[in-house]
Amino acid sequence: MKKIVLVISFIRLIPHVFFYKLSKNKKTIQYDINRWLAITQKEKRLGFTTLMTFYPQFRNLFYKRLGKCSYLIKWLCPPMNTLFIYTKDIGPGLYIQHGFATIISAKSIGKDCWINQQVTIGYSNATDCPVVGVPAYIVKRNGVKVFEKL
Repeated sequence: MKKIVLVISFIRLIPHVFFYKLSKNKKTIQYDINRWLAITQKEKRLGFTTLMTFYPQFRNLFYKRLGKCSYLIKWLCPPMNTLFIYTKDIGPGLYIQHGFATIISAKSIGKDCWINQQVTIGYSNATDCPVVGVPAYIVKRNGVKVFEKL
């Protein structure tokens, strides 16, 4: 059944593959795909289709990497509506686990960052915007912000 879903999903993702292959961020997107597949332990053969079909939080990152042209194709595979990514400078390999109720608004995020659900990264005042280093693991535990450099 899962294979049938992937085949049907692949058809709707053809425009996504087209934009991905032509993107100036192609190498970064490929790095993201490889990292997500390694973490989720999914096979590479249908990797992009699997991630876009079953991981809506990956869609948000993918559309962020594509930029403005993503508005032409988002309707085919909608992003997660409770995950907001405002950061412009995001290193390759950002992994967002679940992404529910998550807001990412840092000055920059380094390579191989891992962000869990219900996390808000943002300003503490009008000018203080955080910079997330390389690599970092960000999780919310008991209502407390925890930043761990790996």
